[in-house]
Amino acid sequence: MKIVIPENNSIRFVKRQYNAQPTGSVFTDEQAPFNRQYFNTLYRDEIKWNKDSKIKLFGQLYADWTNYVIQQIRDESITTQILSDTALTLNTNIKINAYDYAGNEIFPLATPTVNLKINNSNYNVKFEYVKFIDIDGKVGFYFETGTKKEYDANSNEIETNDFYLNGALPEFLAVGQSYIFTVLGSVDPNTHSGTFQSIEYSDTYNAYIVKTNQTYTATTNTEGKLSMFYERAYDDGIAYRVYEIVLSGLSAMTCAYFQITTSTDAFTTVLERWETDYIYRNLDINDASMLFRWKGAKDKFLIDFRTGLINYAYIPVTMYELKPEGDVEIYNGETGNSLLLDSNYRRRFSLKFTGIPRHLVEKLALMIRHETFYINQKAFVYVGDGFGSEPLSETMLFNVQFEVNEAELLGIYSTGYINTKPDDEQFNLKIDTAGNDLLIDSTHKLKIS
Repeated sequence: MKIVIPENNSIRFVKRQYNAQPTGSVFTDEQAPFNRQYFNTLYRDEIKWNKDSKIKLFGQLYADWTNYVIQQIRDESITTQILSDTALTLNTNIKINAYDYAGNEIFPLATPTVNLKINNSNYNVKFEYVKFIDIDGKVGFYFETGTKKEYDANSNEIETNDFYLNGALPEFLAVGQSYIFTVLGSVDPNTHSGTFQSIEYSDTYNAYIVKTNQTYTATTNTEGKLSMFYERAYDDGIAYRVYEIVLSGLSAMTCAYFQITTSTDAFTTVLERWETDYIYRNLDINDASMLFRWKGAKDKFLIDFRTGLINYAYIPVTMYELKPEGDVEIYNGETGNSLLLDSNYRRRFSLKFTGIPRHLVEKLALMIRHETFYINQKAFVYVGDGFGSEPLSETMLFNVQFEVNEAELLGIYSTGYINTKPDDEQFNLKIDTAGNDLLIDSTHKLKIS
């Protein structure tokens, strides 16, 4: 059993795996020098160990360690995407726990959920306008052009594209695969399900023909919908299922970290253990933090955004500075006169971050490289260069700086509303239930009945 938790989630999970220390060592297994590396060590470890004289991390100081940066949330739930080569069942082969800063288990108000989103071990794709023919008394198919639709584990359409195979076959099609075929236009005796028997090339149709195990019945229809199921593997050859785990219910003003463990024997033996840094649920995030949100059109850095996931993080920003930019084209005449031929304007912002841990440096570097990237509910585009990070002197904290362009210049190019919130969200009017009024602001109401 194997799971992978991508770095591109809202919060970072680290897989804990250690080589054991010899008997008598002053180090714990976690503290051993050869176990202290980015993919095995959390920020909270380094803070704690820096106070331990045995560890001798004095060159990796944090100044006032009591004020180090913790990722905060308000009342949001945290959705974390997980890849697994095995079907996951909560408290059977996967367990989720929360612990306070002292390591005592706490119980959030809401039970975590583990939801299968995309089943790559039995991935469903449907081809429309597939040509079908009689081949030796069996139903045969071949592909020219049409529409391809892909579906998640709950049969929801998640992607649509045109295909232009022109006689070739989808690369994943193979003899023995199961399929469902529906003839277009009417209830037809050739509508059926079955398996592919053979593949052969036809000079007559100038195409590869897929022969099924279904007997062909004469018909005037020539096109159909072909629904196929196949194993959709990642680069390492494993067809990971895509799950989303929803964590919520931390009490207000609570500092905690989450742990995910896996097992195949009811947790007598733990196979893998993944943990987060501290997460602090704060009612008022006021340390100059801004809300960053990001998503992709399809998949990005191991996250499959076709599930509808939008990741987020509150990160303290030292400087958020407007830098107007633009180009002009001027004609200068021979007599000294000048004429403006064309011009454009870009609203550019420079963001600076001071004293943030390295995992947040990487989070910033990842999030700005998505097609959809929001800062405080406003859409921006990373300019593509100028991302800089440097360590604070004698610390393991970093300063970061990068620049972004406003995605849409409202009032210049657009008539849209100024708040370009994520497109899956709608504005909600607040209702004063006592008086059954709409709240315009904190003091003014609109009578609705």
